[in-house]
Amino acid sequence: MATHTAFNSMLGSEGLDTMPEWPAGLAGRMSQVADGLFSSEPVTVSPSDLGQWQITLSELSGDFALCGFAGYGIQSIAFHLFLKHGPLILLMQTAWGGYQSQEDRAASASGAVGLANRFIELAESVQSRGRWPADQVLWIIDSDFSDSGCVWAQGTAPPNNLSAGVSVLSALNSLEALLDSAQPS
Repeated sequence: MATHTAFNSMLGSEGLDTMPEWPAGLAGRMSQVADGLFSSEPVTVSPSDLGQWQITLSELSGDFALCGFAGYGIQSIAFHLFLKHGPLILLMQTAWGGYQSQEDRAASASGAVGLANRFIELAESVQSRGRWPADQVLWIIDSDFSDSGCVWAQGTAPPNNLSAGVSVLSALNSLEALLDSAQPS
């Protein structure tokens, strides 16, 4: 609980929206792993290496979260939010460099936090109602630095071509449709 309070305090100090509790199973595992960076596990890969993070998250058997600020300098800092929660894998990166105004940075990163919160809420609801498609993983990548999109994939292997997938908004709509469906998938 103290870690979550410290995390939300950090977000608030940067003018960002706070995050509700971490998903079940992650809250007790979160710790500050670097200045401005929180994770459920030790971090051995730079948060900037999105390709390696896709591989890392695909290989993890349990849930995982990483959230905070990391980068190599004033122009390359980003707000990162990576989450593996059951069959939902979410990787978000928002530029936090000095070329943007404080208001633009805060709005963009707060949008990422809000979107992540909505995905978590929908995914948990769809799963609890038994409506998540069997053996399917929803990969969502929303990055200012690489291809973004969403793909429903068989198993946890990283998607090869996100540009062939659907938009992040379409993924939200897809989860909402599953939640509203009459029959489990």
